[in-house]
Amino acid sequence: MSKPTKIVHLEEDEGQKTDGYEVGYAKPPKATQFKKGQSGNPRGRRPRTAYEEDDFPIRSYMLEPVPVTIGGKQQKITRYDVLLMKLVSQAMNGNLGSARLLIQATGGLKDVREEWKRQKTQADQDAIEQVLREADAWFGEKKTRQ
Repeated sequence: MSKPTKIVHLEEDEGQKTDGYEVGYAKPPKATQFKKGQSGNPRGRRPRTAYEEDDFPIRSYMLEPVPVTIGGKQQKITRYDVLLMKLVSQAMNGNLGSARLLIQATGGLKDVREEWKRQKTQADQDAIEQVLREADAWFGEKKTRQ
C-alpha cells in the first residue's frame, strides 16, 4: 500500500500572512512573484540583427543590375525588374497563370483601378482636354475645306 500524503494549506502555515490573497490558477504565491521593478526576463530579448548579405544571398543576387536591351537601347536593370517585365509580357500574350499572379500581387483589379484614378491628376486631365480641343479644331478645319 502507498503512504498517505500530508496536505498542508498555506493558511495553516504560521510564518505566512495571506492578507486575503487567494492562491490558485494564474495566482502564484506572493513569495514567488517578481518584485516591483524586477524584470521577468532579466537578460532581455535577444537583439535583432540587420540582415547580412550572407543570410539572404538570393536577395542581393536579385537586386544586381543586368544589361538588357529594351526598345533597341541597352539598359541596366535589376533581375527583379526583368522578371516582372517578363511576367507582364507573358500575361499580355495570354498566359492566364501569369495574369492571375500579377492580379494577386497587385491586390486585385479593384485596387489597380483605384490607384489609376488616384494617379490621374488635374494636370493630366487638362492635357487630355487640350489634345481633344486641338483634335476638334483640326477636324473642324478639315471639314470646312472639303
